[in-house]
Amino acid sequence: MHDPRKIGFTVQQYEEFIEYIKENHRGIQKAVKSKDMEKALDIKGIQVRVMKHHGVTERCELIGATTESGYFYIETQEELHRCINDAQSRISSLKELIEGYKEAWKFRNGNAI
Repeated sequence: MHDPRKIGFTVQQYEEFIEYIKENHRGIQKAVKSKDMEKALDIKGIQVRVMKHHGVTERCELIGATTESGYFYIETQEELHRCINDAQSRISSLKELIEGYKEAWKFRNGNAI
């Protein structure tokens, strides 16, 4: 398990984050934008993203996030699938970006990497 202090938040901040999401933002209809969560918990946007990632990957928490809705605690399979689709869309976009870098390098330098 990662040491939370090394990835930008304290254990207390994480616990407050989880409590806030679970108590106030269950389901996508009650999603909260990052900026509002930052204000409510006195944290930075990067901390919100890292805590969500930590919660899902290290603590088995169902913290959802979609680009258009914000952050919420997943309540239904539909919400779960929406979050998975959003993440897969980001992966596709990043793959396109990587290919763009490679093509740009080849175009500018005449050789592939």
